[in-house]
Amino acid sequence: MQKLNYIDIFESNFSYFIADTVFADTSITQLHTHNFCEFFIVKHGELIHYNNGSASVIKQGDICFVLQDDQHCFQNNLKDGETVITNIAFSPTELQLVLVYLQYSSFASISAEKRQLLLDEVSLATILKHIDEIYKLTVTSSRSQLQSIFRLLLVQVLVTFIGNTQRSEVNTPIWLTTACSQMEKPVNFCKGIPRFVELTGRTQEHLTRSIKKYFGISPSEFINNIRLLEASRLLRNTSKPVGDLLADTGFENASYFNRLFKERFGISPLKYRFSNYRIVNPVVN
Repeated sequence: MQKLNYIDIFESNFSYFIADTVFADTSITQLHTHNFCEFFIVKHGELIHYNNGSASVIKQGDICFVLQDDQHCFQNNLKDGETVITNIAFSPTELQLVLVYLQYSSFASISAEKRQLLLDEVSLATILKHIDEIYKLTVTSSRSQLQSIFRLLLVQVLVTFIGNTQRSEVNTPIWLTTACSQMEKPVNFCKGIPRFVELTGRTQEHLTRSIKKYFGISPSEFINNIRLLEASRLLRNTSKPVGDLLADTGFENASYFNRLFKERFGISPLKYRFSNYRIVNPVVN
């Protein structure tokens, strides 16, 4: 299976990439994975998206997110016509920065089949207009301006996606949504699964079945997602040694923390801190 690397696709020191793709026939594209994230919008036509073993039909006006290390491929679902998508790729670090800004820590917990959304006409028109402006501005704008414009697009898309997702989660049991919300507090997520079980008032087996059903992940994955998000915030905003962050985030093993952090963000905690430090405090030549 092919693995795409952002350093081979993105421009140097740039966190985004945009491209249109045309699917002219019904052959299945090569299964691949990558160390960056992306979302795509079907501008015309209809395709089948195979992602992490599941298949979904993505129609005109649909938007779909693909996260780092997802395994996916495409197939045009029109026998006599082309399907056209616009794809926006971006670094995992950029995604985390936007999620922190939006104070939404549960995005990574959404299963692959639930990371798609049919946009209403107003939202679709607004986002496509933003994309068209990006294409026009790539010639005249500076790299820093383009970076900001791309980030605004990602914020816009995620706000739309999150708003619709939260409205669709009305069937999730209140006891589970309440416990998940409480687990986002350091006093709770540092205590791990026992505290999660305590907050639900159910058995651990019941919690495991329920969170798998509604979020597609295990309780430990849910907690680690929150802990890693908090660790990224502390790395960006404090000068605490990485070792001290373990106690603040509930990780007991440094090597385990480092491995999970690199899997999520693509770089080590120290490199993550240094990269964000350079953004806030650029080196003067």
